[in-house]
Amino acid sequence: NVNNLKIGFVGDCLRGRTVHSLAKLMSKFDGNEFYFLAPKDLQIDNHTHNFILKNSPKSKVTLDSDGLHQTLPELDVVYMTRIQDEHGGRDLYPEKFRFKKGDLDSMKDGAILMHPMPKRDEIDPEIDYLKRDERVMYWRQQRNGMWIRAALFVYLFKKDDAILNLV
Repeated sequence: NVNNLKIGFVGDCLRGRTVHSLAKLMSKFDGNEFYFLAPKDLQIDNHTHNFILKNSPKSKVTLDSDGLHQTLPELDVVYMTRIQDEHGGRDLYPEKFRFKKGDLDSMKDGAILMHPMPKRDEIDPEIDYLKRDERVMYWRQQRNGMWIRAALFVYLFKKDDAILNLV
């Protein structure tokens, strides 16, 4: 279900293109709440903020520069992003926005952890090696994205019949 979710976008909410596209897409569904958890200078821009409010007037949008950990227990989706080196951001990622292994225990039942990749240390590397933790969705997210892109190419180049008729 993609309605009535509490979605936390964490990290570089200003320049991360995936934050903008996912937030805009999720504003098309009913009752979602958006939490942009970022340093003040990396907070979501007015254009995307206003887009959400216009398309989903009943949605709640919260801008928070205090960190991830206060809001984490309320979230259904934690969408982590990296602060991008190409913008001089390598040293700007405050500890209060990093996701540690122990933070998994603070997540509510059924909540998931996502990341658009590439990632660095904004998510504790120990989490990468957990066996079958249903909350850790970013490797599955990456694999599913690959198959979606492949399907789009097949469709765009009109090769679906050729693939369906393989013996």
